[in-house]
Amino acid sequence: MAKKNCIIVYGNEERVPANLLVGLIGEKGEYTVALWDEKVYEDSLSKITSDTEIIFIGETKAAKNIIPNIKFEYENTGMKYGWLGNRAVVYVEKRLLSKDEFDYLKTEYKKEDNPFAIFIDTNTNEDNNNAALKLPGITPPIGAAKVFGFAKSMVKDAANSSGLILRSQEIRKIQYDCVVKTFFEEGLTKFLEA
Repeated sequence: MAKKNCIIVYGNEERVPANLLVGLIGEKGEYTVALWDEKVYEDSLSKITSDTEIIFIGETKAAKNIIPNIKFEYENTGMKYGWLGNRAVVYVEKRLLSKDEFDYLKTEYKKEDNPFAIFIDTNTNEDNNNAALKLPGITPPIGAAKVFGFAKSMVKDAANSSGLILRSQEIRKIQYDCVVKTFFEEGLTKFLEA
């Protein structure tokens, strides 16, 4: 039986998750995959038929044209994947996570080292100057909030609305890792065999 072919198209920031999906698909051995950046895809548009199965990783320019028509099979903590016909999209929304979403993501993505940089303690009142910023594994010294007063004022509104401020690049990496693995395990075969 001949292997099915597909193309994975990634945006500027999604090369690592695209390579992860290529590696996972390669281990499965049932499909042949080509990995294209967005420029190669755009340069090849005139040669691509509607039968060509394409998986877009990230909110690429081309994916943004498809997303409004997609029936999403998976939506969780800003992570999404779905497809329409022979076009699939796997991406992470560019937004801050709520505290509940972040807590869920932490439990789903267990890692020995802690990639989360800055936590805001929203369980204290505004008058408590000792609880402005917390770094993982570090207890701030008494009066540390005064040192971080400027940073505290900058993040106060965001902390009140989201419960925490995170290094968004690290969180997006984790989200992409999760959504790509979930797509591979639960969605890839459905998409390619539909």
